[in-house]
Amino acid sequence: MTSVPPPTRPIPSTAIDPFALESLQDPFAADGAVRELGPVVHIAEHDYYAVTRFTEIRKGLRDWRTFSSTDRPFYEDSAFRPRIVLFEEPPAHTRTKSAIMDVLGPRNLPWLEEYFRKEAGALLDRVLDGDVVDVDGYRDLAVAYVLKVFPDVIGMPEDGRELLLKFGSAGLNAFGPPSELRERKLAAGAEAVAWVERNIGRESLAEGGLGAQLYAMADEGRISEQEARDLVKTVFAAGFDTSTSGIASMFRAFGDHPGEWRKLRERPDLVAPAWEESIRFSGLLGRTAGRGWWRGCR
Repeated sequence: MTSVPPPTRPIPSTAIDPFALESLQDPFAADGAVRELGPVVHIAEHDYYAVTRFTEIRKGLRDWRTFSSTDRPFYEDSAFRPRIVLFEEPPAHTRTKSAIMDVLGPRNLPWLEEYFRKEAGALLDRVLDGDVVDVDGYRDLAVAYVLKVFPDVIGMPEDGRELLLKFGSAGLNAFGPPSELRERKLAAGAEAVAWVERNIGRESLAEGGLGAQLYAMADEGRISEQEARDLVKTVFAAGFDTSTSGIASMFRAFGDHPGEWRKLRERPDLVAPAWEESIRFSGLLGRTAGRGWWRGCR
């Protein structure tokens, strides 16, 4: 029996709590302080390890055998967070990911792009209809846009969509440790969960939408009926939360760094990499590490 060698250097530990209210109010300061301690840092308050730097994060994301997606810190089954795809590994992950990539692939991308562009233009026309405008980048742009386009392309009904803002907020808070804020957000999202559950069944979805296409795959035997239902929720939950927070975070980043905004105004061709950078800038992932996990983080 072989033994696993210990880490080549001690892993630093910190009393900084990334989920404390003061950290959430200034996450870049808190995360930056943790990142300066090292590429892997023990978070003493909750007894987990934060991987803080690009090189190590990329290694972990590519090594699913060592860094498992099936569990992560603070995970518990939640109506806001379907286990399918994000919490799977091959071969189940390969099958369900194939279904997702099919509906988000070449046969749908042209009309999705056309529709997204059209609705973005219409939203801007409404928001900027006046000599002086006061725009809330989160509610008036990010939320208003995503709340319209994502349920539309999935094929969900329009009535009751206003509840989905609370669904997204609760979904993001479902990833953290127990706290008063977390419990309050989850309770506020209960009605939204009920709306989503009522409207992800095949009988509620419009023909031709992404949701109906996933159920068609169940009819073909590619995935099960339950997987189709879970994938409809996954497409909505993942797309809604990440798109809303990603767009809002990008606005905030440009507000904090006006020089970068000027660069983008001068170089519109940088829009795509700017979007990708905004996702990297504000992202957070967790995985459960197996025995010997530190070998990938030397």
